[in-house]
Amino acid sequence: MIDFEKQAEVMGSNSTVPSAQKSQSGSAFKQHNGLLFIPFPDPSLFNSPPIVLTTPFWPSGNIPLSAETVVNVLPNGFLVFSNNSSDNINGAPYFVNWFAIGT
Repeated sequence: MIDFEKQAEVMGSNSTVPSAQKSQSGSAFKQHNGLLFIPFPDPSLFNSPPIVLTTPFWPSGNIPLSAETVVNVLPNGFLVFSNNSSDNINGAPYFVNWFAIGT
Protein backbone atom coordinates (compact mmCIF):
# COMPACT_ATOMS: atom_id res chain seq x y z
CA MET A 1 0.00 0.00 0.00
CA ILE A 2 1.23 3.49 -0.87
CA ASP A 3 1.72 5.95 1.98
CA PHE A 4 0.20 9.08 0.46
CA GLU A 5 1.35 11.22 3.38
CA LYS A 6 4.93 10.96 2.05
CA GLN A 7 4.29 12.35 -1.43
CA ALA A 8 6.66 14.85 -2.97
CA GLU A 9 5.43 18.41 -3.07
CA VAL A 10 4.39 19.22 -6.64
CA MET A 11 6.09 22.32 -7.93
CA GLY A 12 4.88 23.32 -11.36
CA SER A 13 1.78 23.77 -13.40
CA ASN A 14 -0.01 22.44 -16.43
CA SER A 15 0.09 24.48 -19.58
CA THR A 16 -0.95 24.21 -23.19
CA VAL A 17 1.86 24.38 -25.71
CA PRO A 18 1.02 26.97 -28.36
CA SER A 19 1.21 25.86 -31.97
CA ALA A 20 3.99 28.43 -32.49
CA GLN A 21 6.38 26.29 -30.41
CA LYS A 22 9.35 24.83 -32.29
CA SER A 23 11.58 21.95 -31.25
CA GLN A 24 14.96 20.42 -32.04
CA SER A 25 16.61 17.30 -30.67
CA GLY A 26 19.79 15.34 -31.05
CA SER A 27 22.73 13.47 -29.56
CA ALA A 28 26.19 14.89 -28.95
CA PHE A 29 29.34 12.79 -28.53
CA LYS A 30 31.09 13.94 -25.33
CA GLN A 31 34.77 13.06 -25.27
CA HIS A 32 35.99 15.20 -22.35
CA ASN A 33 34.87 15.65 -18.72
CA GLY A 34 33.52 19.06 -17.79
CA LEU A 35 31.82 21.64 -19.95
CA LEU A 36 30.52 21.04 -23.48
CA PHE A 37 28.75 23.55 -25.75
CA ILE A 38 26.15 21.85 -27.95
CA PRO A 39 24.98 23.97 -30.90
CA PHE A 40 21.48 23.52 -32.27
CA PRO A 41 21.32 21.99 -35.78
CA ASP A 42 19.32 25.04 -36.92
CA PRO A 43 20.88 27.88 -34.91
CA SER A 44 18.36 30.45 -36.16
CA LEU A 45 15.19 28.48 -35.25
CA PHE A 46 14.70 29.94 -31.76
CA ASN A 47 14.21 33.67 -31.17
CA SER A 48 14.96 33.34 -27.45
CA PRO A 49 16.61 30.66 -25.30
CA PRO A 50 14.44 27.49 -25.39
CA ILE A 51 13.78 24.98 -22.62
CA VAL A 52 16.41 22.20 -22.85
CA LEU A 53 16.17 18.68 -21.41
CA THR A 54 19.13 16.28 -21.41
CA THR A 55 19.75 12.62 -20.66
CA PRO A 56 23.05 10.70 -20.42
CA PHE A 57 23.47 7.79 -22.85
CA TRP A 58 26.24 5.19 -22.79
CA PRO A 59 25.27 2.55 -25.41
CA SER A 60 27.58 -0.09 -23.93
CA GLY A 61 25.52 0.04 -20.70
CA ASN A 62 26.43 -0.88 -17.13
CA ILE A 63 28.51 2.25 -16.64
CA PRO A 64 27.74 4.60 -13.74
CA LEU A 65 26.49 7.93 -14.97
CA SER A 66 25.89 11.32 -13.50
CA ALA A 67 23.24 13.67 -14.83
CA GLU A 68 24.22 16.37 -17.26
CA THR A 69 23.68 19.79 -15.74
CA VAL A 70 22.45 22.48 -18.14
CA VAL A 71 24.60 25.49 -17.27
CA ASN A 72 23.48 28.05 -19.86
CA VAL A 73 21.03 28.20 -22.78
CA LEU A 74 21.27 30.55 -25.75
CA PRO A 75 19.06 30.77 -28.85
CA ASN A 76 21.77 28.98 -30.88
CA GLY A 77 22.85 26.24 -28.41
CA PHE A 78 23.47 25.32 -24.78
CA LEU A 79 26.23 24.48 -22.31
CA VAL A 80 26.21 21.29 -20.19
CA PHE A 81 28.48 19.99 -17.43
CA SER A 82 29.22 16.51 -16.06
CA ASN A 83 32.14 14.18 -15.48
CA ASN A 84 30.73 11.72 -18.01
CA SER A 85 32.83 11.27 -21.15
CA SER A 86 34.49 8.81 -23.48
CA ASP A 87 37.15 9.46 -26.09
CA ASN A 88 36.30 6.23 -27.92
CA ILE A 89 33.53 6.79 -30.48
CA ASN A 90 33.88 3.23 -31.86
CA GLY A 91 34.26 1.27 -28.61
CA ALA A 92 32.35 2.63 -25.61
CA PRO A 93 31.13 6.10 -26.62
CA TYR A 94 29.21 8.48 -24.40
CA PHE A 95 26.48 10.77 -25.69
CA VAL A 96 24.33 13.57 -24.35
CA ASN A 97 20.81 13.16 -25.73
CA TRP A 98 18.86 16.41 -25.75
CA PHE A 99 15.53 18.00 -26.61
CA ALA A 100 14.82 21.74 -26.90
CA ILE A 101 11.46 23.48 -27.22
CA GLY A 102 10.81 27.19 -27.56
CA THR A 103 9.75 30.01 -29.84
